Amino acid sequence: MARLRSGNPVSRWFIGFFGSLILVSILPKTVSLLIRRMAGRVLAEALAIVLLGFLSNRLPPRSGRRW
Repeated sequence: MARLRSGNPVSRWFIGFFGSLILVSILPKTVSLLIRRMAGRVLAEALAIVLLGFLSNRLPPRSGRRW
């Protein structure tokens, strides 16, 4: 495997520190947006299943077999 040079410790600290700040500031917004989208999809799917079940119970039973 190729060995990576460690580089300047100040630049590594700078990238790590500000990268962590950016991650902490962006991550909660991203997670909440994903949860909202996923919750909306799950609720829409559950509502569709309930409505289809309700409508299928209201259909009159078929008389005889149709092949």
